[in-house]
Amino acid sequence: MLPYLVAGLTTGSIFALAAVGLVLTYKTSGIFNFAHGALASASAFLFYCLHVQHGMAWPLAAAICVLGGGPVVGFVLERVARRLALVTLPMKVLGTVGILLTIQGALELMYAPGPDREVPQFLPVSTAFHLSGTPVEAYRLIIISVALVAVVALTVFLRWSRMGLAMRAVVDDPQLLDVAGTSPVRVRRLAWLIGASTAAASGVLLVPLLPLDATTMTFLVVTAFGAAAIGAFTNLPVTYLGGLAIGVAQALLQKYFINSTGLSGGLAASLPFLVLFVLLLAAPRLRRPSTATFLQRTGTSSWRPPTALQVLGIVGLLVVLILVPQFGELHIADWTRFLAYTVLFLSLGLLVRMSGQVSLAHVSFMAIGAAAFSHLAVDHHWPWFAAVIVAGLIAAPIGALLAIPAIRFPGLYLALATLGFGILLQQMFYAQSYMFGALGLGIPIPRPHLSWLNLASDNGLLLPGTRNCHRSHGSGCGDQSQSAGPVAASHG
Repeated sequence: MLPYLVAGLTTGSIFALAAVGLVLTYKTSGIFNFAHGALASASAFLFYCLHVQHGMAWPLAAAICVLGGGPVVGFVLERVARRLALVTLPMKVLGTVGILLTIQGALELMYAPGPDREVPQFLPVSTAFHLSGTPVEAYRLIIISVALVAVVALTVFLRWSRMGLAMRAVVDDPQLLDVAGTSPVRVRRLAWLIGASTAAASGVLLVPLLPLDATTMTFLVVTAFGAAAIGAFTNLPVTYLGGLAIGVAQALLQKYFINSTGLSGGLAASLPFLVLFVLLLAAPRLRRPSTATFLQRTGTSSWRPPTALQVLGIVGLLVVLILVPQFGELHIADWTRFLAYTVLFLSLGLLVRMSGQVSLAHVSFMAIGAAAFSHLAVDHHWPWFAAVIVAGLIAAPIGALLAIPAIRFPGLYLALATLGFGILLQQMFYAQSYMFGALGLGIPIPRPHLSWLNLASDNGLLLPGTRNCHRSHGSGCGDQSQSAGPVAASHG
């Protein structure tokens, strides 16, 4: 067991370091940075580029990532946060989520997923000492020490320094702080510089421990959200201990369930989000809305275009969709997915507009409905429309199980709870036979069949009544008679 404890303390220290920076920026700016994990991922790829691809010495590469890239990104994020402070809470959440997706997408464009990329351990790998016969490598000791020193230094800085006192006061009364002669902008900027640098440091320390992948790195460091919840998003020492506890618990779960194919097989990866969801549900101090929450609900509504412009836009869109079969033959499936995602986004917009809150688990309910529909229509041979209706009825109570307790959360915590639910569902349930199967190859989705409409072809599915025309081959309009398309449900 000791080897797993040592490994858990190592990764837990990295999670704790990232979580401490996240809490610091949230304490000072009031903006919860959902892109915190993406900052760590970007730092890891920059270190890989400098150290592995260009042969730069690791101390210099690490210094550029942590002391150069971290503060630069922190400066940019502080300016973004200053703008986000003027908008409603859903826009704050969506703004930082947008930054996450932008960074992750940019990394995947520069480093396409697929090839194995590894960074060798650059810290000393020799054994520092033995603990009850278990060797403790020097690099693990260094990582644990770096995180501990950083947390102690930040805690002392916040409690005893003048600037630390200003950081603790800037959220509650920035005007009073300004009157006292300390610029709130300068205080928040310093907090963002420190927070981004801790995220960069966590990425550099984590990258030798696992294969380099943008999505994996981003969501692994998002584990820090669970540690931040343990510290109630305010307490740095408790956040640090929460990161250690999550790291150790994950290592022990991997030891006991490493070969499990059931729900327990995904328990280790899901643990931080399970902790996050349970704490948000059970801890009263996390569910207590702040004054700012009520103020945001009474803010001015968003701009709406004139009715004539709305009608013109709808008519123009319908014309484009009607003409799609004439110019989009090679991308008919993409246009069909466009319509499906449009329905998804409209439902999310309905939630944001009516409640002033945002859900980060909307795609999860789409996955539940798709899996239920496939099993009913394909495995049990239900009629298409009956399967659609029952699939919706299956997804609805699952949504209610999340929404009924989550409705008591302030907007930020609802977003965090739904994020935890979505990742928990993906890690533990997606690979089960009643969803997408252990191999992750997807599930068949049958098309509707109506004798009086052509829905079997790709064009017909997009615009009922049209047929596929293959002009380049000189043939007429053909009717594809397959009853089920090759669409597979995604794990994204």
